[in-house]
Amino acid sequence: MKRTTTSSSEEDASGKQKLRVIVDFRKLNDLTIGDSFPLSNITDILDQLGNAKHFTTLDLASKYHQIPMAESDRNKTTFSALYGYYEVNRMLVLKNAPATFQRLLNAY
Repeated sequence: MKRTTTSSSEEDASGKQKLRVIVDFRKLNDLTIGDSFPLSNITDILDQLGNAKHFTTLDLASKYHQIPMAESDRNKTTFSALYGYYEVNRMLVLKNAPATFQRLLNAY
């Protein structure tokens, strides 16, 4: 770690600074076997909407925050901080998060 003048904190609704944890998972991602599940083709999606009278859109900006990690994999994300050790329980920035999320969407 190195000292920086860049702030990575944000303000909550009351205007108070909230803590934002940043962990570098590049080494873990390098060791992860890639999941090459394909993303949906936009042309196929639009074709499926062809004769629909109603449709909706969803804003999935924090989509990876919704995917729980397998209990058996959480220990691989362990990191230490000032008050102890922590492990990630959501996929967040891990290598296979996009493929996992797409597979989840396709299941419905």
